[in-house]
Formats: sequence, structure tokens, C-alpha cells
Amino acid sequence: MEVCEDFMGFVLLKVATADSITDTMLDKLSKWGVDLTILRGKGFDGASTMSGHISDVQARIAEKLPMAKYFTHCSSHCLNLVVVHCCKVQMVRSFIDSLQRLSAFIRGSGKRKSLQEDIFAQSSEKCETSFPDYVDADVVNDALHIGYGRQVLPSLCETRWLARVDAVSTLLARYSDVYETLTAISGSGGPSASEAYSLQMSMSSFSWLF
Repeated sequence: MEVCEDFMGFVLLKVATADSITDTMLDKLSKWGVDLTILRGKGFDGASTMSGHISDVQARIAEKLPMAKYFTHCSSHCLNLVVVHCCKVQMVRSFIDSLQRLSAFIRGSGKRKSLQEDIFAQSSEKCETSFPDYVDADVVNDALHIGYGRQVLPSLCETRWLARVDAVSTLLARYSDVYETLTAISGSGGPSASEAYSLQMSMSSFSWLF
């Protein structure tokens, strides 16, 4: 059996109650030509409105379509929750918080952002690293390649921890360029100099590098 995943479309919900979501979802699937009699399962995130087993969306669908009784917690959401749980380690959380502060600092000023863009553009040193056998070098290099192609350190996604790989990949690929940006700002003597110096110290610490 080959699993096929198709995107059907976006739907605007005027009311976000379990009853409204259920009716809207089934109505749209029918209009899109989906035979609901062969529906056997559904997958949502863990929000009580969606996954509750008494009167919420997945329960209401099972009530209307008894054969669609199987419910699976969204795999992507589960993975995101695992990453969030792992990142409760203090060292990791401190790093993410500092990286978020660094990104906000650079992107919070047109002058600082422009300076970083210029430094990124001038840099020609690409990140080429060897990895141990147990590391998928292609995956890592792809992430670094994407990060190296960015023109500025991106902001961190507030809601999806897995999406923060963009910011981390850019930092890894452009570490020296980001540090050079902070060096230029801290040496300018302006009002942002002390903040830039503080961020430089963070980037130089063992916990950040680790």
C-alpha cells in the first residue's frame, strides 16, 4: 500500500466551536468529491476542541460516520511536543532565549539589519565540515547551505520549535559573520554598543558553542 497525501484547501472558520468545525469539515470534503463512506480515521493536534473523546470534533465525526472511528494525534505536532520537552534542558533553553534576543536585536533596527546584510554579502567563506559516520552529513550540509543563503539572521518562530532550525542553521553557517556584525556595532560607541558587546560575550561562551 502506498500512502498518498494531498492538500485539499484552506477553509475560513467563522465560528470555532466543535460543532461548527465538524459540519464545515464534512461539508467541504463532500463538496471536494471525497467519499465520506470510506473514511476510516482522522488526525488532529491535541487541542481539546479537536481531540476530545466525548463531544469534540473527532468524537462528532465518529458519531456521524461510525466507520471513521480511528483517531491519530498529528505526527508533526507530536514531534514538535517532543522537541519542546527536550528543550526544557536549561542550557538549551538559555541558548534559544539568547538566540532570540540576538535575532530581535539585529532585526530591530534598519541600520543594524543593513550592516549585517552587507557583511553577509561580502563573505565568501562557505562552511565545509566533516562529520562522524553516525551523522547524516547530507542533511546537515543541506541545512547549512540553506542557512548560508540567507541575507540576515532570521527571527525565531514563536509557536513551532521545529521551524527554529532556520535560525540555528543560519547561525551555524554564518557564525563568524554574525559575530563580526556585533563587533562592528559594539565598536561604534553608539547606544547599542553595550547590548552588542553583551551578545558577543554570549556567543563566545562555552554553553553557546556547545
